[in-house]
Amino acid sequence: MPPLLDKSEEAEKKQLLCPNVRSVKFEYYNTLMGAWDPEWSTEGVARKNELPKRVRVTVVAALPDNKEQQFIGEAEILLSKPFGVQ
Repeated sequence: MPPLLDKSEEAEKKQLLCPNVRSVKFEYYNTLMGAWDPEWSTEGVARKNELPKRVRVTVVAALPDNKEQQFIGEAEILLSKPFGVQ
């Protein structure tokens, strides 16, 4: 099985995935409030060692005609607690 981190010269090359990005926003779904929060901390009293159930990423990019396009993606988080927490 190959190593998880490939430290070869080929792996160190960088590739631009989305040119002309104007902004990136992360939001975290708060199941108690039924709404998206702009930040999330696992160290506060309310969410001690608790991960969000969903994360939403919004990217705004400039198009060739200088108009902006918004791309939104959501992902379900299958982990319920951060790594290393019992």
